[in-house]
Amino acid sequence: MGDIYEYLINPMRVGVFNCQISINMSEIDSLYNYLLQHLSSRESKSTIRRELRKIQKNNDYISFKACLNKLSTAIYKTLETEKCPEAIKKLYSFQMEEPHLDFEEIYYGLDESKPKIISPTILYDINDVLFIEILEPSEEKNQDILCTVNEWKEITIDLTSLKKEGVSFFLNCLKSIPPINDALIVIKESKETHSSRYAFRPYALAVRLWLEKEAVRIIPKDLRDFLNNSSKHYTTQEWRTSTVLSAITTESLLADLYEEEYHESAPSKATLGMLFELAQKKVDFPENVKQFITMTNQARISAVHRSRFLLSDRAAINALYGAINFIMWYFSEYLKR
Repeated sequence: MGDIYEYLINPMRVGVFNCQISINMSEIDSLYNYLLQHLSSRESKSTIRRELRKIQKNNDYISFKACLNKLSTAIYKTLETEKCPEAIKKLYSFQMEEPHLDFEEIYYGLDESKPKIISPTILYDINDVLFIEILEPSEEKNQDILCTVNEWKEITIDLTSLKKEGVSFFLNCLKSIPPINDALIVIKESKETHSSRYAFRPYALAVRLWLEKEAVRIIPKDLRDFLNNSSKHYTTQEWRTSTVLSAITTESLLADLYEEEYHESAPSKATLGMLFELAQKKVDFPENVKQFITMTNQARISAVHRSRFLLSDRAAINALYGAINFIMWYFSEYLKR
């Protein structure tokens, strides 16, 4: 887990692996025919047959969201086939451990009770995480207009993982389904990148993996819960809630630090900023730790006191990044003085 620890401290220094693929939607009828050949359930076959007829008639006008749902549902249906690829079973088992990470629910608000294969995932067996972004259609075909499946042409997927194995694992899952293998095009090969554009994408998922695998031994449960929920809300694009939970983590730890130094209860009405000012009178914080606390506090101010403005995903990840690094310093250095 040392590589994840190092990544959480400095994502840009460690870097991530990024890959971009597309799936040719003109081949989706091949996927549905494949399901018809291999499904054993009469009910499932009937459903797939109806969907296939709609696609072949080429007069079923749907949104980009619905087009994506057709693809992900069809891939998910391979789990019901007689010879479901082991890679798909394994990926699905990972997602069952993370039921809140349902791609369709997160991005499009569809009421689906089961996880989809195209979904941000923690890959427990290989100690990796996989962030997935579906790229929106071009401006002339925005995701709100209606087209037939064939007119949507392709779905482009951006993949980011901590290790090369994460991206490779997902690609192998898709390629294990023959019709998807035929329809899949690798636009950009998996490559290590240190750009901030990509380096922070899997950060919230990496936080969860670290909390579950390693931090459980050193960090109190209430703080783990705050951070865990902060990363969950980040993944579901609830930036404001995620930011506030990261700030509460930092504030709680500053209150602990205050009590260690002043030997009295922390002021009940003191804000994060106030506690930080009081703590600095007793503790000579390293400059980088000051920056971590300040980073989280600035994001908190934007989230709480400027609520009429939209909060960005970068502000939320800054808050989480600051909270994680402060908590690491507190338990690895401050308490061992």
